[in-house]
This record gives sequence, structure tokens and C-alpha cells, in this order.
Amino acid sequence: MKKTKLALAVSALALILTPVHGATTIYGQINQIVSKVDGNNFRGAAATVDADAIRLHDNGDTILGIQGLEELGNGLNGIYQIEFAIGLNSSENDVTSSTSGSTNDHHSFDVNNTFVGIEGGFGAFKIGRMDTPAYAALDEVATLTVGGGHQADDTIGIGFLSSQTTNNMLNYTSPALNGFAFSLSTVAGEVADTGAVGAIAEGVSASLTYNEGAFYGAIAYSGFSQEVLGAADDTTIFGLGLKYAPGPWGIGYMYEKTESENHAGNGLTVSNLDKAGIVGADANEYESHLLIGSYEVGGNRVSIKYGFGEFNDAVSTERKVWGIGIEHSFSERTQVFAAYSAADDENNNVSYNSSIFSIGLSHSF
Repeated sequence: MKKTKLALAVSALALILTPVHGATTIYGQINQIVSKVDGNNFRGAAATVDADAIRLHDNGDTILGIQGLEELGNGLNGIYQIEFAIGLNSSENDVTSSTSGSTNDHHSFDVNNTFVGIEGGFGAFKIGRMDTPAYAALDEVATLTVGGGHQADDTIGIGFLSSQTTNNMLNYTSPALNGFAFSLSTVAGEVADTGAVGAIAEGVSASLTYNEGAFYGAIAYSGFSQEVLGAADDTTIFGLGLKYAPGPWGIGYMYEKTESENHAGNGLTVSNLDKAGIVGADANEYESHLLIGSYEVGGNRVSIKYGFGEFNDAVSTERKVWGIGIEHSFSERTQVFAAYSAADDENNNVSYNSSIFSIGLSHSF
């Protein structure tokens, strides 16, 4: 089945890359790392669970995609993108589990940002599966980290729930005006509410960004129904991102406050919070802070991070995380890096420690 899906994808690429479609680009990235995992509290496991392991796995996702546009006249362009996430190591790429087949695995073949739309002087309208505006806005700050998304940032992270790539999305993104840009998305609900039909806006995400010179700033909001999240509760998220990078060095800050409106059983233990091993006992509010710094000289870059997260729950669940990474670029497309991240969780005055050390190689095309 996996080979059949890949064959169909390759066939689709062959059909699309024809002169009638005009400017079409094929692109991708192969991103592999070896990780040493140590800890006793991965993904909320009990202290007696041994999570130590050595893993060869994907660093996030290896991707293959196509994108392009067609000139429609009168300043309009038709735009499109199809992007596949390919787990080269299948279920073995979840470094947090000592056995394969964990619920947090990357799929061997999945769909990333895939959409069709129209753009012009008014901005761009798109429909499809996409990163939420909040995700895209905050992720600009995360580009300061080494490794292009070292999995330790997801697995031993603070847990940014805005990091959602969502189906059934309608998006509008404005053109930049004096450095400011606005993006708004609605997410249609395909699961009917009790006594009603699922709405076209079961989820909403919006961002306002400012990008001028060395400074970047973003505020973001997401509101997801339980149908969209597949969780017990409706959830709202407020985010803030700041970055200042005037030269070879840069600093960044990310903040999120997540609230579960109708808490009935760990509504905040979904998505990235669960991937990060952060499980609140009975929380309806979670706050996270992350500081990032980087310095680049020649083809080398160093980054450091420190973060703090806290649940508003009955047992005072807290998480502290720090990390360092070093990256060397052989060229604009090929990098090698080493990264280390460590976390300390405190739950009901009991501490749990965990860490990941990784060496990785990536090539983009």
C-alpha cells in the first residue's frame, strides 16, 4: 500500500510537470538524525518506565513537494502546492518510545501544506490543508534554532499548541503594508455538533505580523472546537513572537497561553503538548515561554534556548527546558548539526529528567 501511494504521487508529479502548467517547481528535503534518548518521563510515562534508547529517525519530516503559479491576466495568478511528508524510517522515527508503533509517529506517507488559490494586489485566497496563521507566525521566530526543527524541540519542548497543520481550511493573507501583514483562516467542521450541522468555522486562526529590517513581531490567536482538535474540550490559544536579528546574531522570544473552555478530562494533553510529554493532571490553562539566541560566523551557526511552561492544575505541573545546537553548512543546501536538549518536569513536588542528544544531516533541493 505504501509503495502504491508513492507510485501514485510520482505519477502525479510527472503529469503536473508539463509545459501547459507553466512555472512549476519541484522541491524537497531529506533530513535524518541519530539520537540518544535518556529519561523516565517521556510523554507522561511513569517514573518506572525506561525510555532510554538510541534511534535513527527523521528529523521532523522528510518532504517532497511541487508548487507553482499560472498567470491569469489583470495582475492575477493561480497558485498551487502539493507537499508530502515521507517518514523514511516509518514507525521508528518516534524517539520517545522504546518500541515502534507509538501513537505519535510520523506516518510513512502523509500530506503537508497542500492548497489551491488565487493571488493579486489584494493578497491571496487559498483553500486546502495548511499551517494555521498562528503556526506560521510563531514559527518565524523558531528559525533561530539549529537543525531546522531538531526533534528535541518537539519531544523535549515547551509545547506550542499553535503548531497545527489543519484540513478543511479557507485562508486569506493580506499583502504587506509598511511592514504589516494580516492572515485569517477558518476551519470547517466535518463532524456534526449535537443537534446541528458542523459549521464552516469550527476553528479560527489569525495573525498580525510586522517584518521590517532586523525586527520581526507577531501576535496570533487560534480557537478550535473539540471536533477540530479531536479532544475533550474547545480550546483557545493566544501567542506572541518577537525576533531581532540585525546581523550574524539574533534573539527571539515566544509566548503562548492556552485555555480549555470546558475541561472534562485533560483537554490540554493533545497535539504538541502530548508529543512534548507534558501531561497536566486536571489543567484548564497552560502558559509557555521560550527564549532563543543564535550566532553565525562563516558557515557555522550556534543556537541556545531556555524555556518554561506551567499548568494551572491541582499538582503544580511545571516544565523547564534548555538546549544548545551547532550547525555547519557545507553549502546552502547541505548541513550537518549536533544538538542537545534537556528537560526537567515537576509534578506534585516530584521531579523527572529527560534529554536528547542528536547528530543530523540534511539536504534540500
